[in-house]
Formats: sequence, structure tokens, C-alpha cells
Amino acid sequence: MHYRWKWIFAVFSRKRGFSGYPTTLHGRRSLPLLALLIGLACVPGSISSGGPLPGSLCGLSGGPGTIPPTYFGLTIHHNESVPFPTGLAFGAIRSWDATNVSWANINIAPGVYDWSGFDAWMTYVSGRGLDVLYTFGRTPRWASSNPTAYSGFGPGQCAPPSNIADWDNFVTAVVNRAAGRIKYWEIWNEPQGRTEYCGSIAQMVTMAQHAYKIIKVANPDFQVVTPATLYDNGAGPKWLNIYFADGGVNYADIVSFHGYLLAPAENHTQVNQEYKAITSKYNLQSKPLWNTESDWGNTRGAADQAAYLVKYYLMQWTEGLGRFYWYAYDNARYGTLYSNRVLTPAGIAYHNVANWMVGARQDQPCAEDSTSTWTCGFTRPGGYHALAVWNSARSSSYTPAAHYSSYRDITAASRSISGSLTIGNAPVLLETGPAPCGE
Repeated sequence: MHYRWKWIFAVFSRKRGFSGYPTTLHGRRSLPLLALLIGLACVPGSISSGGPLPGSLCGLSGGPGTIPPTYFGLTIHHNESVPFPTGLAFGAIRSWDATNVSWANINIAPGVYDWSGFDAWMTYVSGRGLDVLYTFGRTPRWASSNPTAYSGFGPGQCAPPSNIADWDNFVTAVVNRAAGRIKYWEIWNEPQGRTEYCGSIAQMVTMAQHAYKIIKVANPDFQVVTPATLYDNGAGPKWLNIYFADGGVNYADIVSFHGYLLAPAENHTQVNQEYKAITSKYNLQSKPLWNTESDWGNTRGAADQAAYLVKYYLMQWTEGLGRFYWYAYDNARYGTLYSNRVLTPAGIAYHNVANWMVGARQDQPCAEDSTSTWTCGFTRPGGYHALAVWNSARSSSYTPAAHYSSYRDITAASRSISGSLTIGNAPVLLETGPAPCGE
């Protein structure tokens, strides 16, 4: 969803009872067995115009089976005015809602392309060791099959093209213009919503089929990502089910969705399970599953937002997601990590949870005990162990196992452990000693 319309639509949905923005799920549950790990700050770092950071990634992936830097994805809107966050720990970036990079921005008339915005964005993100994801969407009005259709971006931009050749020409042009700098290509943004996509699912399958062929001819190693549906009270998985049944299953290297949910971070399990059920139904369970856009929902208060972000990243990895792109670094309303030229508390927490996780290996999935305390365990070489611990329900006393000697919080403050400690909504990381950098 376009960030300028997301807030309006969300408020309208809540007031009128619409399902455009996900509702709260109730009840917590223990999570399945996948990985959750930890990493630590090893090298001092800073962020452009954002003040000092307590640490940055060691630059090592940690090897097979560990959490990669690319698990931490990001959306940045205003690349024309926001300095690139050179010290922030993330490994992947998504194009959606960046400045002037959509089909409508670029392909301004038949056969006419304005590459200025796209080229500026490519300069902004290239050469930084990031995996780059481009998201298609926003049909130019001149190419639209319904040029008067209402869209949050402009008339006609939700509709498929009236001539598939116009789509083919743009896909070919943007893939060629990227010149190998973009490996991942997401077919559309939130097509279950009529203001984002107002064509039929069969038409979207045809567009995916054409794009898949063009992209694979350009480079067989390029990866085609499904249209990213918004969960939307289950509407997203239902749309994806029909899309796969209509043939879209043949044009998917990676399955993506948007996990927005007005619920505690621990309750996203149901969202992930519904998408996993669809992928299993079509024998796509071996394909990566990515959450390419989400934030902290309706959580208020800087401290609670920072805590939500950390828990969300911990839980998504345990749920088996390969990537999670935060929305958005410089958005003033949604998921704000950077404001007034400095990192917000949530921005600092994003950096620190990446340092907890990247390069580490999970030995204990996130799970809740009878006291509502959540724990997630991690290991690194040299006998290092760590445990993320929190309790979203209440402040409570927690007695760590004897081998944990210190703990750090989501601001990177570190303290020695002597007996029990008080835990609460914000996770802390218990450690057996200093974390080695990588394997």
C-alpha cells in the first residue's frame, strides 16, 4: 500500500468495520522449530546524520545455517533527501514507495522513459553489498485498461495494461536498465486490494508469466517473487490460493506477503501459518517465504514500538521466514526508524537486534512458558550461548541459568548478572560472554 494512503485507509477500515487492515488475533502459542539466533556488536559504527550507533555488524555471514544479513530488509522512501544509513545493520532493500521508481513514474508515454528517478535510486542502493528487490506496480494511465479507475496513486494505476505488449516492454526495459544490479523482482504490490490492483487474478497470472520469461531470459539466476498480498483478515492468502490455482504457481521462485496485523508481535504466528498452508498446498514449501512489508501496527509509544520491532524480528525468524523488510525507515507515520536526522529508539533497536541475530545459529526456538515469559536461544562458536527473554504481559522476576554472566538490552546497554533480574515488554539478551564475530 502506498504510504500516503495507508493511514487513511487503516483509520477508515477500523471505523467502518472494513477488513482492509488486519485485525487483532487473540491467544499466544509456542512456536515451531526454526532458527533464532544472536549476534553482537563488534565494531563501533555510526549512521549518516543519525548520530553514533553502539555497534555494527562484523561483516561476516556466519556460514551455512546461520542468520544472514539479508534477513534484515528495509524500505527507504526519500532517497533524494535522506542520507543512506551507512552504519545501520541491514542486508536487503526494497524499491516500493522509493522516489519515482514505479512503472507510472518511468514509462511516461508509449516508448518514452524517464529514468532519472530510477537511476538516482540505483545509485543510492548500489555498491553497498545489499540484495535489491524491485516491486512492479502502478500502471501508467496511458497504458491502463481502466484509465478512470480509482487508485491511491492516480487514476487508472490499479488496472492491468490494455495491451500486454506495453507490460512486456516495460519489464524488458527496467531489467535491462538495472544491468544486473537487481536480482529479485516482485510482480505486484498488495493485489488483493482494489485500490492497488483492480484487474482479475487471471490477468495478473498472465503478467507474471510474461515477466517471468523476460526476467529469466535476461539472467536465469534472477529470482521472481510472487505478488505480495496484504494479509487483510485472510483475504491475502485467499487471493494467493486462487493465483496459484490459476497458474501463478509456475512463476514463483519466492513467495511474499505483507504481514501487517493489529496484534501483539507474538500473534503473527497465525498469519505465517496461513501463508505456509497455501505454499504447502501447491508443493511450494521448499520456496523461500518472505514478509516484504510490515511494521508495528497500532502500537503507540517509542519504547513499546522499539520492543515490538525486536520481538517481531525474533518471532519471524523462528517461524521460518527468510527475509523481513521493515516499512519504513523514513516514513513519518509507519514504522519510523529515522526522523529529524537521527535514529529513533526503534531505529536503534533495529540495529541492535540485527547484531543479536546475524551470524548466529538457533538452538532453541521462541516459546512461551506458563508465566507468559518468552525465550529464544542462540549459539555461536567457542561455546557462546545467549537467550532472548521478555514478558509482554507484565514485569516479572527472572532467574537466569548460572552460565549466563551478563545481559544487554535493546539500546545495547550491558549489565552483569547477579541473581535474578526484572524482565518486561522489551527483550533482553542473556549471554555467557562476549560474542565472537562470525564463524
